[in-house]
Parts: sequence; C-alpha cells; structure tokens
Amino acid sequence: MEALASQGLRVLAFAHRLHDSRFTEGGFMGSNTPHREHIERDLTIVGLLGIYDPPRPESMNLKYGVFTPEFLCDMLFYGLAEAGCILGPFTLVIWGFANGDLGTDCNVAYSDSCTPMFRARATAYAATTWIFVFFAWKLIDLRRSFFYMPDDLRG
Repeated sequence: MEALASQGLRVLAFAHRLHDSRFTEGGFMGSNTPHREHIERDLTIVGLLGIYDPPRPESMNLKYGVFTPEFLCDMLFYGLAEAGCILGPFTLVIWGFANGDLGTDCNVAYSDSCTPMFRARATAYAATTWIFVFFAWKLIDLRRSFFYMPDDLRG
C-alpha cells in the first residue's frame, strides 16, 4: 500500500453493505472501536476509481513536516506570553484589589465573598478574548512579525 502511494497511485473504492445492527451506540460487538477487518467485511463493491496523483517535487523528503522548529518555538513563546497575560490580571484582581480573598463555594452558590473571584474571572475572560483576537491577527502570516503586517492589512 505504501509503495503504491509513494508512486502517486491512488484507488478510491465505492462500496456498501446492509445495515448491521451490531453498529450501535453501545459500540461494536462490545468494543467502542471496531477493528478494520470488521468494518471491511461483507462489503459489496459498487465501483473503483483509479487516480494518478504524483507527489510534488517540493514536498518530497520533508525534514520536519508540519511541526517545524519555528512553529514549535512560536507555540511555546506565544503560549507562555498568553498564559502570563491571562493569569496576570486575574492575580492582580485577586491579590491586588481583594487581598487574596478567593471566596467559599463560589462554583456552588453565590455569596458576597465570591464577588472578587467573579471579578477576577471576568477580567481573565476579557483578557482571553482580546488575546484570541490578536492571535488570530498574527495568524495572517506565520513568517512575518506581528508588528510588520502587509500594507493592505494596516488600518
């Protein structure tokens, strides 16, 4: 199979089978994940389609694939920066303005002792929203700097 795929030969098969009552919400014959042999058993082939799809030369022998070192470093840096930008305001609200009062049973029922916790949560959610907006803006181009956007994207 891999040898054919490396040459760019693809086969698309169309098949059907009558409904099997063993495929239910409870799983397949007592298991949540059916095995490939069980899925491909008793199929009626309707048609085959052969496709020649040669690999592009520029995609051959990729050293890294999807997870390049640049992508992994970006993910680490932006993850730490975003975590700091979200947890920083939360910490500031709780320990800066509320003297560390976390409240009691705030997830169960509301009380006056929970007000600082809810304010800190709201601050963290607001920060998260803006961080996601800026992150989506950064994803316009993974290789360019966030502060050096293309001319047509500047306001």
